[in-house]
Amino acid sequence: MNFDGSGQWNVLIRTLQASTSSDNSLNEERHVNLWAGGGITVASDCDAEYQECLDKVGNLLSVLAQKNLR
Repeated sequence: MNFDGSGQWNVLIRTLQASTSSDNSLNEERHVNLWAGGGITVASDCDAEYQECLDKVGNLLSVLAQKNLR
């Protein structure tokens, strides 16, 4: 939001972020964050919107849940 009242907005409906962190030893950790969202209006049904978020990331969650990801 700008001081003159104008602004621009963006709704991210799917976001996947991968990062790697390491301590001072040889240990390295991989992290993955996954978000989903959507646009809510006055006519939105809460349960349907929640299910839509799950549908948007369902396949990615299945892949990320595998134990032997490399």
